[in-house]
Amino acid sequence: MARSDGPKVPKHRAFPHSIRLPRSPEPDNYRKRRVVWEFTHADCGCDWRDKQHQAIDFQDVVSHLRDYERRTWEEIERDHKRDHPIPVPCDGLSRDALDRLRTLRMDDIDELWRFRFGAKVRVWGIRFDHYFRVLWWDPQHKVYPIDIQER
Repeated sequence: MARSDGPKVPKHRAFPHSIRLPRSPEPDNYRKRRVVWEFTHADCGCDWRDKQHQAIDFQDVVSHLRDYERRTWEEIERDHKRDHPIPVPCDGLSRDALDRLRTLRMDDIDELWRFRFGAKVRVWGIRFDHYFRVLWWDPQHKVYPIDIQER
């Protein structure tokens, strides 16, 4: 067969766009969005309750979560109550919590976030953009114990 000696021209149906847009979200963009709860990573194999506190009702926590779900992160952070979410360095967690993170192969996390509901009840998780990935429900303040006398 004879070869064509003419110039080679690629056959394209479309040419790629020359403008490239970043796909990662802007760092503060999460503040304008509503909280979204994720329970995919919830640790159901760990119970932080004492035997005497087995009757603590999770319905109260769900009620709080539902209230927060209606607000943006900015609205929640602007509310200066002590209940708003805060990041907590993992090096201050209890030994049991650190061991549990190791078991879950999540010991590479530098900080967890916590929502406070009342005097002792906490919900712990990981904030990723506007998502809050719930990890633990801590009704007895065992994940990050604080000595009351230090306050």
